Amino acid sequence: MLSRISKLTQLMIMIHGLIAAVISNNKFPQILTQTYNQTLNISDTAILICHVKNLGNHHVTWLKYDSNTLTYLPLTVGEQVFYSDTRYFVSSYSILLDSSYWNLEISNLKLSDEGIYECKISNRRGSVSIQIHLQVQIPMTIKPSRLYVEPGSSVELDCTIYNINTSSITWHFSSLNHTHKYNIYHYDIYEKYHNEKNISKSQLIIRHAQPYHSGLWTCTYKRQRRSAKIFVEKGALQHHQQQRLVSNNCSSVSIQCTMIQPLNQTKVFIHVQWQVDNWDDTLWFFTKGSSPKVKEVKQNLDQVSVSYSDPNKMSFVSVSGKAEFVDDKAQIKELWSSYLKVFFP
Repeated sequence: MLSRISKLTQLMIMIHGLIAAVISNNKFPQILTQTYNQTLNISDTAILICHVKNLGNHHVTWLKYDSNTLTYLPLTVGEQVFYSDTRYFVSSYSILLDSSYWNLEISNLKLSDEGIYECKISNRRGSVSIQIHLQVQIPMTIKPSRLYVEPGSSVELDCTIYNINTSSITWHFSSLNHTHKYNIYHYDIYEKYHNEKNISKSQLIIRHAQPYHSGLWTCTYKRQRRSAKIFVEKGALQHHQQQRLVSNNCSSVSIQCTMIQPLNQTKVFIHVQWQVDNWDDTLWFFTKGSSPKVKEVKQNLDQVSVSYSDPNKMSFVSVSGKAEFVDDKAQIKELWSSYLKVFFP
């Protein structure tokens, strides 16, 4: 009797397994990646991600929207590329039995590659798809990005666009306190354009800078923009030299504090690394006692993040933040004090 029950149980388990397998095979594939936007520079390599679950015997198709025909034109099916451009490539790999990636890679991006791409799986039963909006922009710089000048001085700002020849660069001005509206085409301001070897440069020149020129100067090309801050004031050069002595010509300060306490020990190590522009320094010190309480501090900081983890069986806390436009030692000291309060409130 027990033997019959045992065999019956085994048979029921086998049937249940077969039913589960059939149901699993009948599952329609899912695309786990969500629709998203991606912006890259010209000549970069784009990797458009499509994470698929339960693909089975189905095929992943990549398409691109054609604004002329108002339809999606197929680029690839599976790993087969139907597009004549050799810069297109499908990278496929599995991370689990029922989970795989079918990414479309486009090397040496061109402006013509910009558009809407679709990752799609379909058959007679239905279809699933996601859209990826790829934007291709041209590398763009402005120099200097921050400038202190005496009244009456000449100011030059260079806005450079690479890989294209154009004269469609425009300039915009916004005063620091947003109270002064100034016409950038005033008689004391003029522009120069230079085009050579796929490089376009617009040079904004202020012949005799005055305090009302202080503010944010922005060069724009299509949807791209770069900005520079100009400060015109009496004694600006002396002020700027003092600032360089304090913070090595700093425009920002970043500090990261890390607390490490080995398990079952009372000694707490505090690792502090702070960076002023391109110059950085590191400090180590420790204190005895239990782990300090940790709280989030936002005063005097543009960005603050507090994270916890347990690497190598250690108690670990990391706090990082950034303060823009630090002008003197007092502000740096104030920023530093904020971080000490994180660990010793």
